[in-house]
Amino acid sequence: MVAARQWRNTLILAAVAAVVFVGYQTMGTTISTLLGSVDTSL
Repeated sequence: MVAARQWRNTLILAAVAAVVFVGYQTMGTTISTLLGSVDTSL
């Protein structure tokens, strides 16, 4: 079960990284706002 939890956390981190990367590519200057919204959602 620990391995499954680590795998899920890895997927979550990958998803967050993908969202941040896409946001940076599309908006650039609003990356800090995107990070702020991610922090509040967690």
